[in-house]
Amino acid sequence: MKNSFRNTNQILIRAFHKYFYNMSFKLSVLIVCCCFIASCGIGIDAGPMLNLSDAEDITTNSATLIASITTNDSPLLVYFNLIENGKSLIIVTDSCPPNHTAIIKKTVFNLKPDTEYEYQAIACKNTEKEIVVVKSNETKKFSTKKPSITIKEIKSDFSSIRVKIDFVPYEANTKVQLEYTVNGNTLTKLSEAYSTATELNFTLDNLAKNTFYPIKIKTIDKYNTLIDTTFNTCAVSDYNGNAYRIIKIGDQTWLQENFRGTHFTNGDAIVNITDIEAWRLMEITKAPAYCWYNNDLEIGKIYGGLYNWYTANDSFKRKLIQGYRTPSQSDFNKLSNYLGGEKVAGVKMREAGYTHWIKPGYHIVGQEYLAANTSGFCGLPGGERRENDFESLGRKGQFWTSNTLADNPNVVFFVNLWGGDNELTFYGGVNWGFVGSSIRLIKK
Repeated sequence: MKNSFRNTNQILIRAFHKYFYNMSFKLSVLIVCCCFIASCGIGIDAGPMLNLSDAEDITTNSATLIASITTNDSPLLVYFNLIENGKSLIIVTDSCPPNHTAIIKKTVFNLKPDTEYEYQAIACKNTEKEIVVVKSNETKKFSTKKPSITIKEIKSDFSSIRVKIDFVPYEANTKVQLEYTVNGNTLTKLSEAYSTATELNFTLDNLAKNTFYPIKIKTIDKYNTLIDTTFNTCAVSDYNGNAYRIIKIGDQTWLQENFRGTHFTNGDAIVNITDIEAWRLMEITKAPAYCWYNNDLEIGKIYGGLYNWYTANDSFKRKLIQGYRTPSQSDFNKLSNYLGGEKVAGVKMREAGYTHWIKPGYHIVGQEYLAANTSGFCGLPGGERRENDFESLGRKGQFWTSNTLADNPNVVFFVNLWGGDNELTFYGGVNWGFVGSSIRLIKK
């Protein structure tokens, strides 16, 4: 047995010598030899050092494998052993000259989407006297991405719609087509070709005010992945020029976005309060005030402002948008009943997906899973401002009503939407007028 093993070793050494001194020797024989040597542990040399890094630039069908190598007095030929479901694929990279430290990168293609891979680096050292194999001490894992196309954001004004898309292509050089209909005519926009995950932006111009447009988004590949949706242009604006979409639900017409203005329609400014002590004093002065969540305007552009009750229900009867008012509890009750009652109205009013809502880590026992935003209300989780801090951005949408308690005007009310609850809930409290909440206006 020992003689047989020695003879095998000598045969392998001769095979490697032929490779390095005769470049016409087939690469496939070298790969088989390298694998055999690595598995048998022949001539392991502790001199050179070989380490792995995490794979980079991972797509649905490709990834870049990375290793660092330090050579001593001999050049090394570096390989990656890529393993998928127990099957190995040896990938040749390049040789590294003696007495160098180098980063080896190799991008591999034609991988399977949504699949886990494992890889190890192997280096072969060839001299006149011996062949030495060095293997990395560890293996690394990575998973290819799942092909997908999702709408990240849609915004509009009176005459245009802007669509932002997250796109992970299945194959290289894939394009995305957006199709929309205007006055019965089908128009298309086509993206550039992409091979890696990217964000796409489409703008639809010259549209009519307060109009719904069918939009289809699909990948131009063998799968033709399709998103079929509709979106509407804006219908009204506030004093500051912010434009808002509206939605008719039953016989009610609502803003489809949270109010984000800073003035009443007559031009009077709503006071912006950033200091928490000054914010609480608004309950004493009963003056209209607003803030942005965490005093961050960028958050306000998405979720709207947080307003005290005295802004939503101004004692001087000043308006936030002409022809619209703060809804009463009766208005919300009517909406809730139209949607099937309080137990299910919340989820039907809540914006679908988790672009703005934080996905809850719980499910309330006894509640069935229902589709979100079937009403088109598009409720956003703007959170609130309490006595000491801001709370619940991404988790709760809280909207003022115009109501007070009949025998105690200091008791005010709002309604809540929750990320993990189907229900629309009504709350009220004494001296809660200072609380910062979102405002959704209803048409008079």
